[in-house]
Amino acid sequence: SRTHLLAYERGLRAAGVPFVSSRTGGLLDTLEASDLTALLRWLTMPADDLALAHVLKSPIIGASDDDLIALAHGDDSWWLRLQQAVAADRATPPLRRAQALLTDWLDAARRLPVHDLLDRVLHEGDLVSRYAAASPDEARPQVLGNLDAFLALSLELDAGRYPSIARFLEHLRRKQR
Repeated sequence: SRTHLLAYERGLRAAGVPFVSSRTGGLLDTLEASDLTALLRWLTMPADDLALAHVLKSPIIGASDDDLIALAHGDDSWWLRLQQAVAADRATPPLRRAQALLTDWLDAARRLPVHDLLDRVLHEGDLVSRYAAASPDEARPQVLGNLDAFLALSLELDAGRYPSIARFLEHLRRKQR
């Protein structure tokens, strides 16, 4: 029975004891998996302002509340406003970084399988060090392990070679249920 598995995981985490969990649903309920899922959702639909706001605020980009407030004003999509802010030299360093990375990842999303795209995101975005810096000491090993596990999960569907982002997101929705 897995009735108390979550309590055991919390106890091990609090004691600083590394562990591996077989709870895939647990992985998909973590903030880092949610951040990567939001990024994938945005890459399939750049007009999704909510997904972009999620990505910008996450450790993937690390934008401030003021950055998000600045992007919230206007009638265009947040992506268009972000591009305009960078072009007009009105963007903060995190927003300039976001525009450069997201532009590259949008292009890569059109031609790479999900696993290769996520691998590129993890490396180009320096996500391991960014999530390590954003995580409390006791949770850091689990957070970094979750990033690796999410990447490994992308290999489950057709060995990671050909699935579209949309198909992978559907695969995640089914697993989470």
